[in-house]
Amino acid sequence: MTIIPGSTVLEIMDSGEVIIMDSGFRRSTLKGDTIVLASVAADDGFYNELVGAGVKVVKIGDQKRVRNLRGAVTDGANIALNIDKGLMLNANNEFISNLPSEAGVGQ
Repeated sequence: MTIIPGSTVLEIMDSGEVIIMDSGFRRSTLKGDTIVLASVAADDGFYNELVGAGVKVVKIGDQKRVRNLRGAVTDGANIALNIDKGLMLNANNEFISNLPSEAGVGQ
């Protein structure tokens, strides 16, 4: 497996050859039988549509911020465990978990 970060795929040919350009604008040709393209930029379009429609929705995993797999799984598990309890979101549309929801004076 070869990982080439910061590159742009210019062309994928039927022969399996892939022409890429790296961050220094140098072109290279590689041969492969499986090509995977990945991006770490979040797309908030659908999320914003749901929020605009009044749907209670929470960003989890890499949509929230790029992290490792454990972070994404933990986010999903925390939300799933609290759905039946009544999902609570703060003003920033962030999930509230195990935080007091009332403020007391002099306690």
